[in-house]
Amino acid sequence: FDVREGSLKFFFKEDCIDYVDLIGTCFGNNPGTPYGIYQLPHIPGEQYDDLIPAIGTNNLGLEVRIRSDEAIVLIGVTPPESAYFGYTHYLWKTRNKRENNNPLFTAASLDDTINPYTINVGRRISSSY
Repeated sequence: FDVREGSLKFFFKEDCIDYVDLIGTCFGNNPGTPYGIYQLPHIPGEQYDDLIPAIGTNNLGLEVRIRSDEAIVLIGVTPPESAYFGYTHYLWKTRNKRENNNPLFTAASLDDTINPYTINVGRRISSSY
């Protein structure tokens, strides 16, 4: 196995100003809620567009390409008790094969959101949102 360590950076509404100026979007974020963003190391020799730059990192990026035999594993604990938390994975960008492989922003959710009702944390959730 080849294991590389990344980080989880929290993204707040104040960070939106830079992203809107840079790429014209703030990713559809709810402004009252911080979002965690995976920042992962680039694979040596791999070319990246980095149209979505990482936030204050050393050789880490927000754009990640993985093969079908690779995985991104997040190890940690669930957040402290709160009104809501969720993990949703997105495909932010792909290649537009009709337009010379130019980047195409999609912001497509890849699966259902993992939340207190769907994640197995070893205890029941008794309150509702």
